[in-house]
Amino acid sequence: MKKIIRNAETAGAIAKRFANLVKSMPTSAERDALETVANRFGDLVKVRNSILHGKPCTAPCGDQRLFGPGFWEIADLEREADNFAQCGDLLNTWLHGFLKAFVPAP
Repeated sequence: MKKIIRNAETAGAIAKRFANLVKSMPTSAERDALETVANRFGDLVKVRNSILHGKPCTAPCGDQRLFGPGFWEIADLEREADNFAQCGDLLNTWLHGFLKAFVPAP
């Protein structure tokens, strides 16, 4: 089977690379803010993995659930979807703002 995407990376690898890139930036208020965003992204990768690798199951009451390290209820999934969207919006703001003009030192 051929790979569709060359050099595909896991979400965890992307989060780690992002955090390392931020750490290599010169000290500044922007770097501190980006470090917070990178940490949030890393935390959301763990949530994403828990959901993606969760297993469907049936609760004692007959309702369907997703089971990972714990049970995922619909409200939990909706909350995390909002967290993913908010983090994505924040990352886009940085990407199309400060990072668009940021030039790393040689």
